[in-house]
Amino acid sequence: MFKYSKFGKCGLVFLLLATLGGMFLPLEILAAPAATKGDLAGTIYLADLSSPLADAVVKIRSVKEGKVTQSEPTDKSGNYRILGIDEGQYALGVSAKNGDYNLEVMIQIKGGETGTLSLVLKEGRANAVLARNAPKKGFFATPLGIALLAGIGAAAVVGGVSMINPSSPPAASPSKK
Repeated sequence: MFKYSKFGKCGLVFLLLATLGGMFLPLEILAAPAATKGDLAGTIYLADLSSPLADAVVKIRSVKEGKVTQSEPTDKSGNYRILGIDEGQYALGVSAKNGDYNLEVMIQIKGGETGTLSLVLKEGRANAVLARNAPKKGFFATPLGIALLAGIGAAAVVGGVSMINPSSPPAASPSKK
């Protein structure tokens, strides 16, 4: 344990203020840097709403840059996935054996999130069913992380106060005079 005489009042006051200041910092400062890439996943169905469409390709085009990114062909279950998409707004289309489909909606990709978009292809048009997953939280934004920070801060305050006002006299040592 630290000895009061080595730090003096200024050192202890600084330690106490730094600890209290750290407790009130926004959690975003302590969290990991925000992700700049997101993902898109989903399933493509035929007009009957239950038959998956295999070998279709989902394409997205960045509204800002015009860059086109596409999925691998859908599997037997109609599932597709596009990983590592830059944040931004995108136009969406699907290429299938029976034709090309352009959706009249824009999708927003957010970093650190996986958007879920299932599509139903009907002759002449495509309908989208969108579900957005919750963003991934950093450790210090979870209840356990907040409790850990609060516990560390409280322990530091108690320790600082006990160094300023010791509750018991120094222990006598038989070897020291």
